[in-house]
Amino acid sequence: MHRLLQRQINKFLPDNLKSAAEMQDFFDAISKAYIDYDSDHDQIERTLEISSNELFKSNQQLNESNASLEAKVELRTAEYEKLNSELLHEIEVRKIREQELHETDVILTVSNDASTQLLIVSDYKQAIDAALSLFAPVIQSDKVCLFEKDEIRGKSNFYNERFSWTQESGSELDNPSQKRINLLKEGFENWLTELSAGRVVVISETDTNEVNKAYLTKKGAKSVIFSPVFLGDKLWGFVCFENHQIPKKLRGTEIGILKNFASSLGGLVQNKNQEAYLVRNRQELIEAQS
Repeated sequence: MHRLLQRQINKFLPDNLKSAAEMQDFFDAISKAYIDYDSDHDQIERTLEISSNELFKSNQQLNESNASLEAKVELRTAEYEKLNSELLHEIEVRKIREQELHETDVILTVSNDASTQLLIVSDYKQAIDAALSLFAPVIQSDKVCLFEKDEIRGKSNFYNERFSWTQESGSELDNPSQKRINLLKEGFENWLTELSAGRVVVISETDTNEVNKAYLTKKGAKSVIFSPVFLGDKLWGFVCFENHQIPKKLRGTEIGILKNFASSLGGLVQNKNQEAYLVRNRQELIEAQS
């Protein structure tokens, strides 16, 4: 007999009914009902436990799948963001490169046009003015000077200013009051070494060299570019490009263009020297024959 039924019988029924034969079938039926209920209840609990475990396991698998998916999404997103960033950087670099190529092309074109002026314009001053009026603005230079080695005094460190040019006044040529510069004075020997080696010297307001900074302060310039001019394999002189506003930063190719143009300017002065030499020789020859 089921224990709960036995407890109820003992509690509530008199002894004569507990042992009555006619009550036994009734007790057995109730006991069976209790036992069946317990069995069904245990079965339900086992089913619920199994279902709960399966649900927990399914949720755990689902969470793991979601976490894995989120990680993959984050990884792919990071990859796409990196790729997009690299693409944007490449586009920006390409734009900058295209702009640099355009600027270089402009400088090259203007340099060719300016050099042509030095060849086709017969008047010495007009040729210099025409050439520099074209070339100086594209390198943002507002003053240009040409210095020639002082061969007469035989001092290779002294250079005479043969002409100066400004945007406002044009050129001043062979002025006796114009400057001589001593490249071995106050540390300028570094410039002479670089120029003699065929290298362009660039100094700017960000320069940490005290000599260069003092020179810029004296000139009131933001930057100065010295470009060598050779006669054969020897340094004949140099062209000085000054900027008193915003200096233009020249790249390697553009510096090469500037060197070629400076050589053209120097060539014009050298031709002028040769003409003057021939005139003097002719005059001396005439005077000797008279």
